[in-house]
Amino acid sequence: MLTNRNNGMVTKAQQYLSEDKKCFYVVGAMHMVGKDGIVEQLKAKGYDVKRI
Repeated sequence: MLTNRNNGMVTKAQQYLSEDKKCFYVVGAMHMVGKDGIVEQLKAKGYDVKRI
């Protein structure tokens, strides 16, 4: 369930980022960690991701 939600959030983040604007994307902590987390998925797609 969490992985499916992460996939949807990654898709939405890519939509925001494709607008060529800076993006501040806020999600719950569980979505940030692990190989299926949003951070790793976006990094794998070539994005520069900073956890704050």
